[in-house]
Amino acid sequence: MARHCQLPVSQLTGRSRRHSLVQARAMAIYLVRKLAGLSLQQIGRYFDGRDHSTVLHAYRMAESLIEHDSVARQAVSQLGHSLECARTK
Repeated sequence: MARHCQLPVSQLTGRSRRHSLVQARAMAIYLVRKLAGLSLQQIGRYFDGRDHSTVLHAYRMAESLIEHDSVARQAVSQLGHSLECARTK
């Protein structure tokens, strides 16, 4: 997601509340949860020590964004497919 959004990983996992970063972070959390199946606590540790409830909120925000925004839906679909292909190699 960081590469797709042209962001350093440190910004994607960091504490910034800038709208564009919050959305990118939520999408990254969504993909990690869907593809890696990690617990909310595990994901939170990677994303700068966030609480599991914060991770859950970001995940739900990404679900809503994907449901209502075709650009976000397409980006997540493409990234998810690319990551799945890379994982199976």
